[in-house]
This record gives sequence, C-alpha cells and structure tokens, in this order.
Amino acid sequence: MSEEPKRRLVDRLGMSPTVIAENTTGRTRYRLLETVRQYALEKLGESGEADDVRTRHRDHFMTVAAVLDDRRRPDYLEHLHRIDGEMDNFRAAFSWSVEAGDIETALRLASALFPLWQDGGRNGEGLAWLEQVLGRQKSLEPVDAAVLARALMDRVMLVVWTLRTGRLEEADRALALARDVGDPALLIRGLIARGVSLFYDEDLAGPCFVQAAELAQGLDDPWIWTQIYVGQASSGLAAGDPVAVEKSAANGLRVSTAIGNHASTRVLHWAQGWSRAHQADYHGALTELDMAIEEASAAHDTMLQLYGLLVQGFTRAALGDSDGAHASANASMTAAADLMEFFEDIGRAIGAAAHQAAGEHEAATRAYESARRGVELNPVIAGLFSWSPLAPLACGDVDMAREWADEIVAACHGCYLAEALMVRSQVMIAQGETAQAEDDAQSSLTLAMERHAHFGLPLTLETLARVATLAGSHREGGRLYGAAEAIRQRTGERRFPSFDAGYEAATEELRTAMGDSVFEAAWSEGAALSTDEAIAYAQRGRGERKRPASGWKSLTPTELDVVRLLTEGLPNKDIATRLFISPRTVETHLTHVYAKLGLASRVQLAQEAARHA
Repeated sequence: MSEEPKRRLVDRLGMSPTVIAENTTGRTRYRLLETVRQYALEKLGESGEADDVRTRHRDHFMTVAAVLDDRRRPDYLEHLHRIDGEMDNFRAAFSWSVEAGDIETALRLASALFPLWQDGGRNGEGLAWLEQVLGRQKSLEPVDAAVLARALMDRVMLVVWTLRTGRLEEADRALALARDVGDPALLIRGLIARGVSLFYDEDLAGPCFVQAAELAQGLDDPWIWTQIYVGQASSGLAAGDPVAVEKSAANGLRVSTAIGNHASTRVLHWAQGWSRAHQADYHGALTELDMAIEEASAAHDTMLQLYGLLVQGFTRAALGDSDGAHASANASMTAAADLMEFFEDIGRAIGAAAHQAAGEHEAATRAYESARRGVELNPVIAGLFSWSPLAPLACGDVDMAREWADEIVAACHGCYLAEALMVRSQVMIAQGETAQAEDDAQSSLTLAMERHAHFGLPLTLETLARVATLAGSHREGGRLYGAAEAIRQRTGERRFPSFDAGYEAATEELRTAMGDSVFEAAWSEGAALSTDEAIAYAQRGRGERKRPASGWKSLTPTELDVVRLLTEGLPNKDIATRLFISPRTVETHLTHVYAKLGLASRVQLAQEAARHA
C-alpha cells in the first residue's frame, strides 16, 4: 500500500467512535474500545480460528522481540522504547505460548525481552515469566539446550539485581549446558552469570571473568566486553572492593561510551559513584551518581535509578546533608513503588540514614527496624545496615545496638565489614569493653588499608583515640583526634549530631588531663598526618601499649571499675547503674576478668583485688 492510502486509512481510524488514539511515547497508537474488543474476541472464538490467529500474533511479536539481540543496530534504543509500549501484546503472546504448551517459545520470548527486564525497570515481571516456565520441570525436557541455558542465565542475572544470593547451582547448570552447546557468546554469558552469582567471593568469581575475557578476545563484539566489565564491577561492589570496582568501571566506560551502550554506561557510572563514596571522595561520588540517576530516569531504568539513589542517600548522609538524604529516600520510595515490595525496604534504610544525619535517632531506629523486617541479612544486604546500630545506641538502648552490630558483623565482608566493625567498636566503648572495642577498630583499620576504603574512617580513629585516652596514652589520643578531624575537613564527612556531645566531652576530658598547650601540640601533630600515615600511626600505637593477655595488668579500665564496685559489695544490677551499662554487660566484664585472672568466684576476686589495693 502506498503512503497516501495509508494516511487516509489512519485518518479514518482516528475519526471512528470505536477506536481510541493514544500518544504516550511519541508515537500514535490505536486501540478498540474495550467493549468492542471483547465482542471481537467472542466472535474470534466462535470462528474456530482463534488458535491460528493467536499463534500468528505470537510469532509476529517473537520476531519483533528478537531484534533486541542485535544491540549494534543504530535504531536499537528506538526499537527498545517501541517494544516497551507493546507490553500488552507481549504478555498475550507469552500467555498463549504457555497455554498452548509451547514452552520453548515462551522461554525464547522471555529471554529476548531481557534488556527490557533488566534496563527498563521490569525485573519483577521478567522473573515471574521465567519462574512460571522454568518451574515446569517435566516440560523442559524437550527444550533446546541453548534456549534453556539462556533462560537459566537470565533468571540468575535478574535475581542478582534483587540483591539475593543462592543461585549458584542454577548458574552451574546453565554453564554446563552452554559448554555442551559450544557457542562462545553463550558460554561467555554463562561465565558472567556464574561470576555475578558468586559476587560475595572474589576468589571464586574472578576466574569466571578471566575466562570470559579470554573467550571474548576471539569475538568482534564490544558489547560482550561491556557485559564482562559490568559483571566484574558488580562482583567487586558486592564483595566490598572499591579499587577493583573503580578499575572495572573505568575500563567498561571506555568501551560502552565508544559504542553507545547507554545501559552499561549508566550502570558503570553508578559503580564509579559507589567506589568513590567508599574511598571517601564523596563529592566525586555524587557527580557520578547524579549522571547515573539522571540517565536511568530518562531511560525508565527504575531499578538502577533506585540503586543510584541508595548510594546517593548514604553519601549525602555522610556529608551531613540530611535534607538531601531525605530527598534521595523519598525519590527511592517513589521508584520502589514500581518494583517489587522488597525495594521499599531499601528506601526505608536510606530514610533511616537521613534521620541519623539530622540527629533524629529515634526515627532512625524505627526506620531501620521496619527495613530490617522485610529483608534477608545476606552478605550483600548487610552492608546497607552497617551504620544502623548507631541509631539505638544514640537512644541509649545499648543491648539492641550490640545485637544489631553482632548480626551485621557476622554477615559482612570487605569494606562493609570494615564499616560494621567500626560501628561495633563504638557500641563496645559504650558497654565499657575497651579492649574488644580496640580489637574491632584495629581490624577495621586493617581492612580499610587493604581495600583503600575510607568511608567512616574518622569514627574509627576517634574510637582508638578514646581507647588510648582511657589507657593513659594521652599524646596518642590527642594525635588520633587531630588526625580524625583533619580527615573530616578534607573529605567533608560529618559526625552524626547525636554523638557530638559525647565527642566534645571526651576531647575536653583529654584536654584537661594534658593541659591546653600539650593537647594542641598533639592535635596539630595528628592533623599534619596524611590519611595513610594516620592509619599507620594508629596501628603502631597499639603495639607500643599492648596490654598483657592475662594477670592483673591485663584488666581494662572498665573491668577495674567493675571489680572495685564488686569489692564494695554491690550486686551486678547496682554496678550497672553506677557505670551506666546493662547488667548483662556487667556479667560479660566479670566473665572476662575471671578468665584473665584464672578465678572462679566473687569471693576469690575480692581477695585478689585486696592484694592489689
């Protein structure tokens, strides 16, 4: 049909009272009134041709979707947007394939739409399609191995984007199928899927990406390289390795921008933002994150937009920008409404951090409690809650803070573990467990050096400054306080307002003990240290004043206070009241004291204390 008759037909359609014209994506589409459509469906069913028509409809849209496999097409993005507007037709095509028992075609269609699932904010729907079909184990037996392998890989990748673990067995099955098929591109895809399913274990994930890169050398397909780099960056991010993420993201961005792969480009900007935030380059991080969020929003990539807002919110909170962090949290809740319910809990976690930045510790505690109820505290999710124990701690609920801190430390790794240990050291200081607080803070420093992860580093140094002060090493304490403040000045990182009063009291106590001039000199010496020098100094200082492991001199100042009050005849409850700690913490201190001194009773302890009076 020539163009003129087509235009006349379109004009007539637009004038028909039974047709509705819509333009929501820049293209005019026509659909029948719902009553007319239902009537037409009834007539189609009566004609006996319904199955044939639905099959031809399905085959047409299968052909339309298959174009997404060629991402080098100059009209790829235009085609992707067009497909997004045809979702009702694709749903009908998928439903008919399942209803007709054509499982292989249903899987082909679900996999063909993978770019839409992953990059178009439809992750939940894509997972639902794949799980509906892959759950029919007996129906999968006649399915082509390449089709089944691709579907399994796609499900693994979509699950990973929901921050869930436990799909390694499925990734291994897909990879085995891909090896049997012998298609290098499919095998690379399988290796990437296995790598990201192991994202919490760099030692196991790394070889998958190395092998994928070796195979990619023989293919003229730069898009595959962007997927390898995105996979590497995602794996490093989940493993808590900022340096590895920065390297992969930089390599990936060079390729993705050169070939116009916008989906990978925005993911890699997000990864760069995450890396810079955890290296305490907060303003550089926000620049990258702003780009990722803006590009994701324009592309309707709701999931990446949410992840960008997540890192943006925590970064703003670290800078003390509570209003900005709340804006990130609100935007994330709006985005989460279009996704799975799980993502709303991520939004609540951002809101909790915003409350902390504003000094609203009670609201922060409630928000964290709500968020924690809806998520599984796996190695990836746990990193979102690294700072959460500080909320109940600021409320005075030391026991809840310790419970949360222990759970998070047990679940974390990499830079997330460095942050979790840093926070738990603060809780231990409040419980009077100075030696344990120092152990956690030092372990946090070791990880910070290994990963070049400086997010929250000033708080770790301030914890060690307090430990040094309580041990009588005043100059060390002054230097560490000075070093911590200098890092805050360089990076812009702010202390949560709820802890300002305690910080000011601790530094004033040290100033009084040292005298103004000596305190200022020690502070200046610490402030002159670079970040790496400050970490090295903090680690060296511990060795110079390490307590013995047993005997009277091994007791910490708080343990000595507990012993002193015990010898005065106070029960544990009264000791707890006098020291502003819980009775359970008093019991913990006594357990440590008995172990260090080789004693078994309060009477023996009182006698030993009398000998050292």
